[in-house]
Amino acid sequence: MHAFLARLGRTCARHHWVVIVSWLVLVVGLALGNARWGGDYVNNYTVPGSQSAQGTQVIADEFPGQSTFVGQLVFQAPPGTLVTSQQAAIDQSFANTAALPHVVSAVSPFAMSPPTVSADGTIAYGNVDYDISTDTLGYSYLQQLDQAVAPARAAGLTVDYGAASGQIDKGTNDIPSEIVGIVVAFVLLFLIFFSFVAALIPLVAAVFSVLGALSIIGLLAALWNFPTTGPTLATLLGLGVAIDYGLFQVARHREDLGAGNDYVGAAGSANNHSGMAILVAGTTVIIAMLGLFIAGLPFISALGVSAALGVAMTMLAALTLIPAFLGLSGRTVRAMRRHRKAAGGTPGVAVPPAPPHPRPGGDEPDLEAGHGSAPGYGTGPTNRGQGSGYPAGREPGDTFGTGAGPGGTGSGEAGPGGSYGTAAGPGGTGGGGAGPGDWHGGEAQESGFGARPGPGSPAAGEARPDPITHPAHEHGAFARWGRYVSKHPWPWAAAAVAVLLVITIPLIWIDFGQLDPGTDPTSDTDRRAYDLIAEGFGPGANGPLTVVLTFPAGTDPTTLLTSTQLTLEQQPGVASVTPPLVNPQVTAAIINVIPTTGPRDSATNDLVHHLRDDVLPTIPATSYLTGQTASYDDFTARTVERLPWLILAVVVLSLLLLTTAFRSLVIGIQAALMNLLSVGAAYGVIVAVFQWGWGASLIGVDMSLSIPAYVPMIMFAVVFGLSMDYEVFLMSRVHEAYVRTHDTRRSVALGIGATARVITTAALIMIVVFISFVADPDPTIKMLAVGMAVSVLLDASIVRMILVPAILALLGDRAWWIPRWLDRILPRLDIEGELPPKPELQDAHR
Repeated sequence: MHAFLARLGRTCARHHWVVIVSWLVLVVGLALGNARWGGDYVNNYTVPGSQSAQGTQVIADEFPGQSTFVGQLVFQAPPGTLVTSQQAAIDQSFANTAALPHVVSAVSPFAMSPPTVSADGTIAYGNVDYDISTDTLGYSYLQQLDQAVAPARAAGLTVDYGAASGQIDKGTNDIPSEIVGIVVAFVLLFLIFFSFVAALIPLVAAVFSVLGALSIIGLLAALWNFPTTGPTLATLLGLGVAIDYGLFQVARHREDLGAGNDYVGAAGSANNHSGMAILVAGTTVIIAMLGLFIAGLPFISALGVSAALGVAMTMLAALTLIPAFLGLSGRTVRAMRRHRKAAGGTPGVAVPPAPPHPRPGGDEPDLEAGHGSAPGYGTGPTNRGQGSGYPAGREPGDTFGTGAGPGGTGSGEAGPGGSYGTAAGPGGTGGGGAGPGDWHGGEAQESGFGARPGPGSPAAGEARPDPITHPAHEHGAFARWGRYVSKHPWPWAAAAVAVLLVITIPLIWIDFGQLDPGTDPTSDTDRRAYDLIAEGFGPGANGPLTVVLTFPAGTDPTTLLTSTQLTLEQQPGVASVTPPLVNPQVTAAIINVIPTTGPRDSATNDLVHHLRDDVLPTIPATSYLTGQTASYDDFTARTVERLPWLILAVVVLSLLLLTTAFRSLVIGIQAALMNLLSVGAAYGVIVAVFQWGWGASLIGVDMSLSIPAYVPMIMFAVVFGLSMDYEVFLMSRVHEAYVRTHDTRRSVALGIGATARVITTAALIMIVVFISFVADPDPTIKMLAVGMAVSVLLDASIVRMILVPAILALLGDRAWWIPRWLDRILPRLDIEGELPPKPELQDAHR
């Protein structure tokens, strides 16, 4: 796999225009296909096999005229007047609405049976049935609806849109959270790379991959029900992961450039190392998201597919499109100051023309000083010595160097394949000495013809720096922190675990419940319509329960229906019962029950269970209790029941993947436990913010909210997968160092020193992207954004910087233990690839 990824990276970098144009054609083609054949997004909370699902199916079979997309137009009279005085204006508004596209029917409050006018005569509402999901209707349609109800508004009535009609307004007023996240991410990337091109590459790749994923989801929506939050979740996760993966790729590429690779070879090397880690981490996220199928709920499964598609497209872009951009970018991917220095050379030293960049599809590597078959340059009278060609066994684009000829002596020897650069000959001063190539704040130590040797260039008789145990990795601030924690593992581990457990405590009081328009901001029209209906008709009018009865054809159900209606009216918690609606075949009937409490009230859930368990079984007919409130009750119960199985499955699969990758059962177990701690802490924050209201007003939430049962399930899959990203990137470097040094504590310091800057930056960018989605008006998206941001923050700080080094220090060499029988049966999955050999001493007489 490593050889394939390296070849793929080199090929994409060498044929960059072919890859970029292919991606452009793919994304545009998918977008056009989605515009032509894409489906609608529908929130389907159906629980297969449940009573609510069976009742819904009976309604669909026996009452085919019932619309799935039902909206409301809600009217309120000015103080001191009644809506009945403006009946003509209201009727005309409904007549206008009925003429709009996609409207199946529009029934005025005065044509309803009974009329839907409040007891005090100040509020009324009528129903509008649509033939498509109103989320797909744009702003122009909202303007048409506004024009249709203009007569009522001209008469002084307040008009708001509820249910499906309210979704039109909501769908056209989303804040572009993605733009905010991308702009802030660009600023952070530029501060890290100090290069506009390097900062743009991850962002452009992210946009390509997210747009492609959204189009695929839209096309699949024509075949399968996808929820309205699916595209948002795919965007939220896709942007964060894509920018992260791009950051790792670009950082590794610049590091390899500084280590002596040409641009094509550096792209292949980055794909070989970071690409493999991306493949493992991304696969873990996809496995976690597809694990949502365990819930057995179409709504949650569709969300899992949406997120998995976003990550899959991100992985594909990271392994193909980013190497292509890196190949196209050439020198400009480097930091601006370093790029100018390399371009300008060293004053007072003759600089020969720069060798050409490799042709797309050509055989020649990029010939910078110290690379390929470039001739060496000295300053003696005979100052040109011919370097060698390709070393044995190396391909074009691989890293190798040349030795500068001694000044005045003629021929020079080629450096070994993979060397870090050229060493100046004894008599020459113009040889370019490449530095270590480490990435320090986005600045690679590079060299060009005529440049002075970089600060890390080995002098004659000294060994080149080992890229794995490089001093910059071992003695930097992050490495010193890793050593400090490793020297005091017990107190640091205990403190970290204590902090995470304290943050997790609110999880004990989690309250699962549903969200409805009553939880939306008061500035939203569907929230105002919801409040008006509750004011005029009671809180239960926003969530009626539907009793469905079936009976044999040819029977007279009059007595049955009358007694059933009477029985339902006598139940505690029931405000009113509508007259039965019988289908033309007289085989089924619908009775709506209006509770005295709202849909989110626990008393309403108690009523659902009472009717199902105690009342409907006494009716001499096949009966079902359905409706939105009953359906969500079934949905919540199934989700809570399946959540432990999802957690178990994802943990086991991730444990096996990490054990396979690092050949250590202990590493797999500690990673699973650490991730469980960070997920639990994220749950605690969600409860504290949204349920208890701690700081909720800062993110636009003005009331205490129950937690939808699917939010913890989605969060677990996403957060656990994202946590594995940093686990893989950190532990792959720690494992590299352990293979080299066989010293766990030193390996931890080296691993943290090599990755902490990049991981911290990646985490910061991902947090910014997630937090930008808090501006979304949907409380569910707010919960996911806050939970994921908190989880990444805790994982990249407390877990990776404290718990992991402390636990590894406590375990010592036992951290790499795996039972022999397990080692034999698990497949080989090498993340690091072949490690570079330990550098040899420079020959002082070359």
